Amino acid sequence: MSAIIPINDQYRIEIDESSWQVSKWRTRSKHPDGGNWEGISWHRTLQQAGESLVQLGVSQDDLEGVQDIIEALHASSRIIARAIVQSPYHDSWLDEQNSYSSEG
Repeated sequence: MSAIIPINDQYRIEIDESSWQVSKWRTRSKHPDGGNWEGISWHRTLQQAGESLVQLGVSQDDLEGVQDIIEALHASSRIIARAIVQSPYHDSWLDEQNSYSSEG
């Protein structure tokens, strides 16, 4: 991978020349670093990778009712957006949005 956007201690987005990869930290007692990052999904755009992480964040919570779901979506979205904005790739999201609007 050529670059990394850390999201939190469990997830990150890795970027290479052909995809945006969502990776998850896997704890492994026999690994010298205590674990390693494993790719769990691959995407064509940063937006798709971010949306995948939002879905993961919401699906892993024990949610009851619409309000819980809305709050979980907002919390996941804020965490991911903050990480992307703080990365050197924050303009990639905007470039993708602009390309979609000019196609339509």
